[in-house]
Amino acid sequence: MTPEEVEGFKEMAREYESVLKDKWAKSALERQNQQLIYSDGPKKWAELRQRMKDAVDLINRESSPPTISWDDSHSDRIEMTRIEDGRKFEGGFDSVAKVAFFYCRPAQINLKLHFFVDAGQLEFVVWDQEARATYINKLHDLAYLLLRYFLFK
Repeated sequence: MTPEEVEGFKEMAREYESVLKDKWAKSALERQNQQLIYSDGPKKWAELRQRMKDAVDLINRESSPPTISWDDSHSDRIEMTRIEDGRKFEGGFDSVAKVAFFYCRPAQINLKLHFFVDAGQLEFVVWDQEARATYINKLHDLAYLLLRYFLFK
């Protein structure tokens, strides 16, 4: 081989080594993010559930008679009833898929929230049909929108 040919192969080896290092670093980051989702996902769900429970309690204190019945005392579910007409709202957390879900047919709520790690922070994200993400960074905003739809739509 000529010196130029040798140099070309050496350059190829360096380039491939760089690709492998990037791949390994990305793989390590993905593993770290998955670990964060598995360790902190249930905590984030519990925070959201508690935020919704606190909001229902506040709404009921401000209305006479109470507006919403909190029907489930289990820590992994949300079940509410709009007292006026019996409208049901359900929510839960799939601990295997790491997905939070909410459902109320009359209010046209059929929502799945996935977890996404952004800059080391665990956030809820909603994916639309075009696979575009909408981040929901504040649990208050999510609780407010879900309860507004449940009550008014």
